[in-house]
Amino acid sequence: MSSEAVHLLDLYWRCSLSPKMYMKLSELERDLSEEPTSWAEIRLSINAPMVIANATELEKMAAIKFERFDDKGHLDVIFSNGIMQMPCLKIDLRQKTLLVNLIAFENSILPSMRIFSSYMKLMDALIDSKKDVKLLKKCGVIDNTLGNNEMVAAFFNDIGKFCFVDSNTNHFPGLYKDVQEYYDSS
Repeated sequence: MSSEAVHLLDLYWRCSLSPKMYMKLSELERDLSEEPTSWAEIRLSINAPMVIANATELEKMAAIKFERFDDKGHLDVIFSNGIMQMPCLKIDLRQKTLLVNLIAFENSILPSMRIFSSYMKLMDALIDSKKDVKLLKKCGVIDNTLGNNEMVAAFFNDIGKFCFVDSNTNHFPGLYKDVQEYYDSS
């Protein structure tokens, strides 16, 4: 991956990548010839989005637990033995603006490099209502300073519509598969 940031959002985006994701993106960037070159090709290459149940259902039906882990500023999600570990995401007016701008920035780069879009799409899948926000807040995964869980749920449901990721471009495809297998085995 080229080392120079071309924009302030690019710099923030790069600093938010875990070392593992940074290495993965460096490998993808080396072989740009396999990426679609036109919007028509991109549209044709998009597969159906990956789907999982919301957080409340995952906890109730499959006893999946959510935990906060020390993220050191990096986005990553780990699922193992019925526990989904995620970084804490603070939701306030400033963070909402930053996340919307990061999603817009990612829509201008290669689909295979959309880390925030993948994470926000996952959060959109996990959050359908204020009950899901309440659960994730209780587990330390969300720090809601907006005061209203309904507003946070609406934010994730709205922003998820602008996160153009699918099974080819999602950075957590193994997570969706593992969660679904765990859910089905319960």
